[in-house]
Amino acid sequence: MAEELAAVRAAQASRGASFDAGSPWVRLKAACGLMVPVLVGLYRRADRLATAMDARCFGASNHATMLNEQKMTPRDWAVLAAGALLCALAALVP
Repeated sequence: MAEELAAVRAAQASRGASFDAGSPWVRLKAACGLMVPVLVGLYRRADRLATAMDARCFGASNHATMLNEQKMTPRDWAVLAAGALLCALAALVP
C-alpha cells in the first residue's frame, strides 16, 4: 500500500497537486483525493495476483503435491533435536 500511495502521490505532484501547502483542512482534502486512485491500484494489483495464482493452479487440490515426497529420516530428527537443544541452551545462558 505504501508503494501504491507513493506512486500515486508522485503522479499527482507531477501534475501540480500540492499536499504540503494550506491549512490542515486543505491538506486533509488533498490527501483524501489520493485514496480513490490508491484503492483502484490496490484492487488491480490483487486481481493480477489472483490471475497469476490461478494460472499456476494454486488451490486446485486440497493437498500439496511434490515431485519427490520427502520423509524425515533418523538423521533429520537428530539434527532437529540438536538444533532445539542449542536454542534451549542459548536461551538459558546469560
